Amino acid sequence: MATREIELKFLCQPADLETVLAASSGTVIRTKPLRATYFDTPELALTKAQASLRLREGEGCRLQTLKRGTGLVREEVETPAPADGLDLELPALRRMLGPKDRARLQPIFSVTVTRRVTDILYQGASIELALDEGEVTSGDHRQAICEVELELKSGPVSALFGLARDLSGAAPLYLSLEGKAVRGAALHAGTETKPRRGLAPHLPRHPSGQVAFQAVTQDLLGQIAANSLLLRQGHGGEAIHALRRSIRRLRCVLSAFRPMVEDEAFEALQLGFKAVMAASDAARDLDVFAQDNADLGLAAPNFGAQVEAARALATAQATAAVSDQVFRDLLLKAAAWIETGSWLALEGKARLRRAGPARDLAVRALMRRWHRTLKPGPKVSDLSPPDRHSLRLEGKKLRYALEAVAPLFDGRRCGAFLRRLKVLQDELGHLNDQAVAHRIVERLNPKGVARVEARRLLKAREANSRKILKRAENAMQMLVSRAVPWET
Repeated sequence: MATREIELKFLCQPADLETVLAASSGTVIRTKPLRATYFDTPELALTKAQASLRLREGEGCRLQTLKRGTGLVREEVETPAPADGLDLELPALRRMLGPKDRARLQPIFSVTVTRRVTDILYQGASIELALDEGEVTSGDHRQAICEVELELKSGPVSALFGLARDLSGAAPLYLSLEGKAVRGAALHAGTETKPRRGLAPHLPRHPSGQVAFQAVTQDLLGQIAANSLLLRQGHGGEAIHALRRSIRRLRCVLSAFRPMVEDEAFEALQLGFKAVMAASDAARDLDVFAQDNADLGLAAPNFGAQVEAARALATAQATAAVSDQVFRDLLLKAAAWIETGSWLALEGKARLRRAGPARDLAVRALMRRWHRTLKPGPKVSDLSPPDRHSLRLEGKKLRYALEAVAPLFDGRRCGAFLRRLKVLQDELGHLNDQAVAHRIVERLNPKGVARVEARRLLKAREANSRKILKRAENAMQMLVSRAVPWET
């Protein structure tokens, strides 16, 4: 029988574990070694379904655990495992995999940790605090694990977040919505340093506004947490782009569901994530500028060195923004708000929207975005540069909003529409990059030979402006000539 596991996970440094333990009110500490082997098909079918299958051995028993879901709440089925392998006839497993795939399950990675556990009574709740230190191993690849887990055994969910806030004030804890299974699967696939784009959250066939909102925002918050980790680990430009994309999507979803969720905390969260975006603006602009120069085969050794120095500084500033207490608090506040915020108690129309079909809310939000995108008209070449920039931003907001709520609609139609929208966004983006390039040169104010090189770069970039503008207009006309995927 499936049970609900409600827990928060945090990443930290090994030196912080003692601080966390000292800050907790737990007294009896139990220490035990844990070793688990995780199974999946060669194509990672369980991972793609947001599930994991674990075999844990120790203390004279073998336990088989199937988990499904992401974020704060997951379904868990734990049963004794046979002495010679796995119980492949477990009903929950049979519902997820056919007989052929169950027969192809194989070990893909293992986790070995030393776990220290203590029980805490906090604000009327019983919470288990676990400190894990060890590693995940897949073949010759290894990755260190240092985690703090808070599992709610009984009592209100709000207490779980309250304890998390207290412990986060004692040590730098970074919220993580990726379990060991996700990290191990990424290590096995060689994608552990790749940006997280998220998986479409599993939704019932006709989800309510509340169910869809919580599932989608949890998934996006998980992407933000994972991509900020990659940035702190030094993966630079690609991590910054992925982080910004996941934040934009979250902000678009917040805006789309605003009529249902706007409470006293709503605006502060929007502004908080907007500030994280702003802290990485310069780094992203310089990344795009440098990459475009490379793609165009433009050499500028003197000015290029100046650009790289500015780029390194901007990346350091962006990294600092996702490393401080403000950012850690923002993620935890957002997670708490999604699960326990006062928006869940709003009355009137907000209550009806929470209980009503999520699709209706999404359609209204997408139509608003679509009308704003259409407002300038299909003749992109007639628009002023500021109007083209506005069109690009509206198209981007529409794209991110649709990507986030796409599970509510026909996937094939959404995919085709998003591809056409991306073409328009890319072409308008090229035009915007030219304007940004001028601002970068003006801000860096190169001298001598570097200034000559910079002017040559700008001139080369503008050579194809008319062709880009024509392609943008064709893309816009192609976009408006087709039906939108959220209309039936």
